[in-house]
Order: sequence, then structure tokens, then C-alpha cells
Amino acid sequence: MRESKIGLLTLQETHLNDEHLEEIKNLFGRQLEVFNSADPEHPSGKGGVAIVLHKAFTNIKGIEVKEIIPGRALLLRHPWHDNKIFTFLAIYAPAGSNQEKIDFWNELSTRWDQRRLPNLDGFGGDLNMVEETVDRLSGRRENTGVTKAFCDFRRKFTLIDGWRDFHTQEKDYTFVQQSNGSRSRIDRIYTTSQILENSRDWEITDSPITTDHKLISTTIVDPRMPLIGDGRWVIPQIVLKSKEYIKQVNEMGLKLEQKLDELDAGNISSEDVSRQTFYKEFKDQCRFVARKIAKKIVPRAKLKIEELGKERKSILNDDKLTKEEKIVKVNDLDEGIQKLHISLHVDNRKVCRANAHLNSEKPTRYWSKMKEPPKPRDYMTSLAYPATEPRRYTTDSDIMVNIANNYHNELQNEAPNHGINKEDARREVLQNVNGH
Repeated sequence: MRESKIGLLTLQETHLNDEHLEEIKNLFGRQLEVFNSADPEHPSGKGGVAIVLHKAFTNIKGIEVKEIIPGRALLLRHPWHDNKIFTFLAIYAPAGSNQEKIDFWNELSTRWDQRRLPNLDGFGGDLNMVEETVDRLSGRRENTGVTKAFCDFRRKFTLIDGWRDFHTQEKDYTFVQQSNGSRSRIDRIYTTSQILENSRDWEITDSPITTDHKLISTTIVDPRMPLIGDGRWVIPQIVLKSKEYIKQVNEMGLKLEQKLDELDAGNISSEDVSRQTFYKEFKDQCRFVARKIAKKIVPRAKLKIEELGKERKSILNDDKLTKEEKIVKVNDLDEGIQKLHISLHVDNRKVCRANAHLNSEKPTRYWSKMKEPPKPRDYMTSLAYPATEPRRYTTDSDIMVNIANNYHNELQNEAPNHGINKEDARREVLQNVNGH
């Protein structure tokens, strides 16, 4: 979740009992908030659905969680920006008989009718069924009764399959049947049209955790949030450790020292340049070289993952290939992609472990951050234009910065009023001076 900056994650087939859940909270409670609904008969043996929130990326205050069907459906009411509430249902649908699937979706519909539960902004998870034949590599049609029961529940809230809406003609799958290599897109996220309009990056990706399911994800934004830029560019760690970069910075640093010495000796005119301008040039050169090197030393594993992913997508959408040919080719690609993801994840874990070993017992910034839970950033969503009637607001971050900047500049220009006449104060001081 930290690596991919995931704020809300739903998990299915968790097999978590109370003891396991307590252990997770002890290990990761500073970063994560975990809500779990276990199977009532066999908590650690089957079923289970969970919702995980990362405290660094999303709010965890005022959360409401309600168990709808134990081990199968868990409802989240999540306070979002301003007074908004994001209502989401995490689902792990049965994988058994068609009748079992029909009963599950009908049960959800009945509970919403009888309990007056809130309208959903979305639901998602392992649904163990598909709506369209294109979502199975085999092309097999879903049972009509299962599809009807599912659609009856979905239509209660007028929800839309987000990934399919963004990828209308594409074929991709989230689940692999290990026995025969068959694939299907049974893991999906549905949202309202309003949320869909303000979402992006609908993706199906591999997880660094070994599993037969892929991860489906999206980014949902609040349209009333201010414009937020890319932030301040930072030289990547991999560049800072590069021998080529260290060598070039050292050479540029020696040239900077030489220029400063010549400036101090009077060999360079100080009318147009100064130590500060030379230092700025040095920093600009360091940044330019860092960007240039960064493009060359992007981890080979990431480049290979992108390359294999494009090849995989091309094969799945090639109608000239038979189902059997696609399975053979994609199986090999998936295995390679999975190994690369695991390798990157293991490397990241090693860095985290080494950082903890070096800094967890020292009074460092790392040590200080360990003592308090991470908090998501608080954004100023809008700012009022000064002297406007009726009051007008802007959410454009550039305009907001200018308004705040002008306000503080005007404060600096105004003469402070301490309630004392200037001439009276001057006269009083002179009298005291003359008296001594």
C-alpha cells in the first residue's frame, strides 16, 4: 500500500480470526487501520472479507463499518473531503453452485430493502461471476439466474463497471485458474456515474504478493479539491548512489570552488555575479545532470515489466490466436512479470529493514516519525477573494497562493497601531533622557 500509495484496499478470502487480526494491528497498527468480517463457522478456514485504510493517504476518523453478511459483505462509511461520506461495500461472493450465488445477491437486495441501509457510492471485490462473455477467455456465458440476481442489486444504485467503461474494447483478466490456465475478470469495482467522471487510472496490475488474483485499482478525486501540482522534484536515491553522478558532481564542485577563489581574489568582476549566483548555477547543473542520468538508470526490472505487460496485452487482444495459444503464451509472461514484481518488492523491503536497523534506535527524523501515526495532508480546499460581495471563492491553487501572498505583503506595509501617539512617545523618551 505504501509503495503504490493506496489509501483504501479491500481483501477477500482473508481467513482471519481475532488472534490473527490482533497480531496484524500490533505489527502495522501505526500505519494501517484494518476492519475484518470473518466467516462465522470457520474464521481461519474459509471466507472472510476485509477493508484496510492507510493512515498516511486517507482519513481514518469517523469511520463507520457495518457487517452485512458475515465473511461475505462489509459496508464502509468513510468521511471524505468536507462533509462528504464515501459509502462502499466490500464483497467476497460465493464461488460454489449457481443457486448459492443467486441466494447471495438476492440476500443483499433483501437486506437493503428491509434495513434501509444507505445508498452505495460503489462496491467491489471478488464477485465470482461476470456480466459479459468477453470477460472470460473461454467465452462461456454466465448462468442467467446469477446474472439477473447480480444486476438487480447493482441497478438499485445505478452503478457502473469502471474498468470496462474506460476500456470498452479491451480484454484483460484478474483471475487465473491454475489447473487449466483459464482466465476471467471476476474482480471488479462498480461506482456511480458521478464518481466515475472524477476517476482515472483504472488498471489491472500484478501484486508483489503471490496470488492467483490480480489487483484492480483506480484513483478517485474530489472535483472541488484545489489544483495540486507535481510537487518539488527530488533527486532519486538510485541517482544519488550512482558513481557517474557522484563523479560529475565532484568535478562541478571543484570548478565552483575555483570560481569562488577567483572571485575573492578580484580576478572576476563582482558587479554582475556573486557567490550566490555561482552557487545557483552549480545547483542547476546538479539537477540537470541528475535528470539526465535518471533516464538512463531506471531499474531494468520496471522497464522489463512494462515491456512484458505490453506483450501480454497484445496477445490477449489478438483474435487470430486460439484460446489454447493465448493461455500458453500468457502463462509464461505472467510468470515472468510476477517474479519481477516480487523481486522489486523484496528489494524495497530490504531497504526498509536496513533503514529501521540503522535509525530506529537513534534520535533521527526516522525515529521521531515512528513515535506518532502518519497523517494525511490537510488541504485548503478554497480561499475567498478579498473585498468581494457576495463572497466569491477560488479553488485554483495558483490564485490561492497569490491571494495569500498579497494579504501578507499588505500586512507588512501597514503601520502597526499600538494605541500610542508617536509624538507623545518621542517627547516622553526625551524627557527621561534629559532628566538623567
